[in-house]
Amino acid sequence: MGEQTNSLESSSLQQGKDLVTWLTKTFSQIKLYSLDHPNVRQFIETLSEKFGAYFAQNPVLELEVTDTAFFLEDKKVHEETQLIRSLPFLFYKDGVTKLSFHEGLTREELIQFFQLLEKVSHLPPEESDIVVSLWEMDFPHIDYLAPDEFLETKIGQETRVAPYEVSTESLQEGVIQLTPEDLAAWQKYLSQQKETHPEEGSLSIELLGEEELLPPAAQFQLRREESERLETLIQKHRELSQEEETIHLLVETIYLEEKIQPFTQVLQSLSSLIEETLAGGKITVAAHALDHLLDLEKEFKKTQPEKLLYLEEALRRLKEEKLIPLLRESFEKMTTPDYESLFHILEFTGPASLSLIGHFIDTYPERRFQEMAGNFIQKIGHQNFPLLLEIADDRRERITLTIIRTIAASDDPRKLSYLARFLRSHNLRLQLETIYLLSSLPEAKAAKLILPLLDDPQLEVRQQAALALMRLQQPQVEEDILHRVQDKSFLRRSLTEKKALLSYLFRLNTPQSRNFLKDLLKKPWWWSPAARLNPAIWLLETLKEEDRLEVENFLNEVGFIRNRKIRRVFQALKNKLKLLSSSKPNREEKRDDEE
Repeated sequence: MGEQTNSLESSSLQQGKDLVTWLTKTFSQIKLYSLDHPNVRQFIETLSEKFGAYFAQNPVLELEVTDTAFFLEDKKVHEETQLIRSLPFLFYKDGVTKLSFHEGLTREELIQFFQLLEKVSHLPPEESDIVVSLWEMDFPHIDYLAPDEFLETKIGQETRVAPYEVSTESLQEGVIQLTPEDLAAWQKYLSQQKETHPEEGSLSIELLGEEELLPPAAQFQLRREESERLETLIQKHRELSQEEETIHLLVETIYLEEKIQPFTQVLQSLSSLIEETLAGGKITVAAHALDHLLDLEKEFKKTQPEKLLYLEEALRRLKEEKLIPLLRESFEKMTTPDYESLFHILEFTGPASLSLIGHFIDTYPERRFQEMAGNFIQKIGHQNFPLLLEIADDRRERITLTIIRTIAASDDPRKLSYLARFLRSHNLRLQLETIYLLSSLPEAKAAKLILPLLDDPQLEVRQQAALALMRLQQPQVEEDILHRVQDKSFLRRSLTEKKALLSYLFRLNTPQSRNFLKDLLKKPWWWSPAARLNPAIWLLETLKEEDRLEVENFLNEVGFIRNRKIRRVFQALKNKLKLLSSSKPNREEKRDDEE
């Protein structure tokens, strides 16, 4: 029995929610068209039928009213936060807290009710008063509640002043005779002052505390946060543009219209509005309207597939034909550019907008815009790298760095070819970043692209290339690196280059590379010149930074070293490794322990 009762209550609540939804949609239709329009008449007819069905189960529909919502049985049945189109706010701003519709409500009474709402909604907030209008109409089956205290405190009635009498004769005597109540209050005040300020010898005569003198009505004054909240609500209501109101009404009509021909006409009107506002520099409004179209697309996929094809075609035309030509013109007309709305529309247009980004990057050098452009490129760029490369430029360092990183992080099989373009950049930072990113791609082709840069005239490029090859460890370039280490030009390279190339050969650990390194240590005689000794010394310095166990194994394999100087450095390194081996664990073992 209890379950049946709950089921009936749930059904009644759902029926009431559907009724309130239809009530608000009917009002939206009236604002868009007029009461004489056939669509509106049909809405009112349907609404009247829904009221009849509801009253068959319930004698009254009683709604609680807040600034943005209607509640039925303590459950929210409608909410609209956009105050310009909020039916609850239309009532709430003038003090209505409850709105009731009773059994016996007629179609004619509904029409008169909507006529009243239409009239009040077109008046400025400070001139409209829906409570007065409802009182004048005195609907037989529509009631409302607007408490007096709400009207006095929320709408700004003057504060009541406590009654008082003045005796001119007493004032002329220069003495004020306190009543017993006033005297008791004054003595209480003095006692409190003595407790609070014991250091003061005498108390100056001051007025009683503000709390003692305030009239009772003042206790009902708005708190600061309440006053600010009400002011914010009214201010938002005033600031919402006419275009946004039109957008909301068009969107509602697109959603509700069942016949295809009028549906497509209204859809075309909304598309045209987007184009017109964009052409006029109102990019924020255009983005707002586009958002609604995209929301409708999601909704139609689930509930109205018969409308989806028309909506998708409208979005396609905007995306491929209309928006990009209008964006440049629109952005140039804006006195205060709205970057968020711009990138929102650019994201909708997709990779085709990348060519436009190049223009905007040069036009708006602000850091905030450049950062947003970089984020946009990271999000969209991977969809079309050829277009992305078109806006890359040595002079656009920040954006081009983003492009390079986006390409390197992608799964595109041609990314090495795309990155190779930046190895020839005249911008040193771009060139170094490209080398570094290539070193993170474990491919032989990456090593072969970097290899020629070992002979670059710029020191920074040569050093970065040597370090990149050391990290890559690709055996396909072993012969080339051996050739460069054996060449006399190796002696003129920087210490960073020398150590990186020797480290590459040591880590590669092929028979050819290991034999070559052993010969560097063993072949010089005791009388060999410094030019023959230095490569061995550089190798031993390099080995100090390599894996300890690997180095120990290598040194044990070297055998006898003929040159005394090399032998002395060699033995010092072995002793150091032996000491480290006995005092603390290998670097790899320590890392394992930490993990």
